[in-house]
Amino acid sequence: MHYRSSFGLFVACALFAAPPAVAADGDVGGGGSTPDQIAAAYDPTADYQAGADAYATGNYAAAAKAFRKIVAAVPKNPQANYLLGASLMAQGDYARAVKPFETALRYDEKMIDARRDLGIAQATLGKAEKATEQLAALKALQEACGGICANSAKIADGIARIEAAIAAGPQAQGWVEPEIRLA
Repeated sequence: MHYRSSFGLFVACALFAAPPAVAADGDVGGGGSTPDQIAAAYDPTADYQAGADAYATGNYAAAAKAFRKIVAAVPKNPQANYLLGASLMAQGDYARAVKPFETALRYDEKMIDARRDLGIAQATLGKAEKATEQLAALKALQEACGGICANSAKIADGIARIEAAIAAGPQAQGWVEPEIRLA
């Protein structure tokens, strides 16, 4: 089963929303750099473009490598973690995709794509109970949405895909391409 998800160009912009760490006196110190300072100096644009290009051409290993660099610089960024998980899932590595999806959801619990793909990965790995948790979370979003929010169709699609993955059982689906659209 192949599918595509949508997310905007906000991904590249959102990757570095946090300001660098600076001492109370305004001094960034000398001699060493904190991880926040390194992240602030890092420009993800080249790695994002490399990952997007690799993903678009089906080179999911190269995409994962590029997105892994971004996650190393900004580990709390939900979009970067989602893209890493999606690249791993596209390689059929459901087990390794779980952690980046979980991390994405830790920092953005309403990220529909991450919740859907985590549920699919868990179902494919034979963890129906965990997949059902993702299904319940999407159903809660759907109920809160009332069918009228902008993501209503996306939520319903995610619910249907997780239900299908649970029904299919472990590894029955074969390869599943995460639904992402890279700009």
